[in-house]
Amino acid sequence: MNGSPCQKFHSQQGLRQGGPLSPYLSILCAEVFFGLLSKAQEEMGLHGIQIARGAPKFNQLFFPDDSLIFCRDSFQDSQSIQEILNSYQSTSGQLINLDISKICFSRNVPDDRNILF
Repeated sequence: MNGSPCQKFHSQQGLRQGGPLSPYLSILCAEVFFGLLSKAQEEMGLHGIQIARGAPKFNQLFFPDDSLIFCRDSFQDSQSIQEILNSYQSTSGQLINLDISKICFSRNVPDDRNILF
């Protein structure tokens, strides 16, 4: 301390929301989540959306407090996203708040399909 060695000490507080490292940790976590979704798109065939012919497909949009995930109306895509979310929660320690989460379907999805969610 102050240029000389001192005894070991243990931090008592840890990381907190709103702390000086919080924005950087959020970015790192978002990068991991982005990587999981990109890997699923490349390896497992998770389909994204395409806004025009010839445009690249994407399966996520990230905002400071929100994440949007896009996929097809298929059991395989739904299962892939569920596995990614479970993996992300278990490795990052962050939990997804299901009370404020929402699943939206295109108007082209039949009612008998979206009632399962």
